[in-house]
Amino acid sequence: MSGWFYTKSGFASDHTVGPLPEKEMARLISIGKLGKNSVVCHPVQTNNDWVPLRKSPLFEIYENFHLEVKREAAAKKREKKRQRLEREREIEAAKQEKKEARKKQQAEQLAAQRKRQRTAASNARTASPVNESSKPMAAHSKKDYPYLSQYLRIAEILVDVTHGILFFILFVYIVLGIIGLIRMASLGNLSAQYGLLLSLGIIAGGVLSFYSILWSRIISFAFLEFIKVVVNIESNTRK
Repeated sequence: MSGWFYTKSGFASDHTVGPLPEKEMARLISIGKLGKNSVVCHPVQTNNDWVPLRKSPLFEIYENFHLEVKREAAAKKREKKRQRLEREREIEAAKQEKKEARKKQQAEQLAAQRKRQRTAASNARTASPVNESSKPMAAHSKKDYPYLSQYLRIAEILVDVTHGILFFILFVYIVLGIIGLIRMASLGNLSAQYGLLLSLGIIAGGVLSFYSILWSRIISFAFLEFIKVVVNIESNTRK
């Protein structure tokens, strides 16, 4: 029977395996069961002599197999290198992207800040003076409310006159009260205790009246100023 044989080392002695077709011998070479120093034999290929595999026609299969193994190893090495370079490029690209994103964000923040500054400067140039509400009325307010400024001015005059009259009446009340006490005391119609009570009553009434009139004056002017501010805000909003 034609086929390949090879010797297999055992525990006690070597024994022969075969006959095997060349395809099976190639498989044994590919899995490492047969090396270049393994002893093989073939009735035709080796003239029935036992020779090392490297001196048999099977050595070409052995070389081709190991050459393919080397090519595969080199291909795997190149693939690993390519993957490593690809990962490095991705990492570098991610870093560059983050860097560009930071630059873009900083540029946007700077542009927004400059825009706010320009808007603030423009508003400062075109805005009305802060104390404009203390004037009778602005020009556009006069146009929108032609009689309101006159009414407010009249109201201010009335507040001044009314509170002036009230302060005068209070002054007269205190003076007359003091004069009355002095006369009563000079005529002997007023005891010391009763005179003290009247004096305290006149003083307390005068103080309370004074602060009431002063508070009314403050509230009146504050209300008038509030009306001016509201009108100016409404006019500026409409504009």
